[in-house]
Amino acid sequence: AVTAAIASFANVPAPWVEVTLSLARRLAPSELLPRRLAGSVRVQYVISIPAGDGPEVEALADAAMDKMRALTPSAATTALQSAISDKVASALFTVVVDAIF
Repeated sequence: AVTAAIASFANVPAPWVEVTLSLARRLAPSELLPRRLAGSVRVQYVISIPAGDGPEVEALADAAMDKMRALTPSAATTALQSAISDKVASALFTVVVDAIF
């Protein structure tokens, strides 16, 4: 779901996107969510545009970079929440994108 969302952001086919997720967990304070896990996930991605000749490939790469640079945390939060909710019950998690680097 994360791969599909990133591919959609960049307007490239999903097979061109490679995603790595890193999980950092901690126990939530017991007064808030007893015995539940809370944490964050770091999402790293690489978009590999197949080599080719001509200005079309360069234009596609430039357009993908421009779209990813323009992506805001708010827009990413909405899109990722929706994409993941389609695959998993949304009551199990909350998506909040804090920053995009």
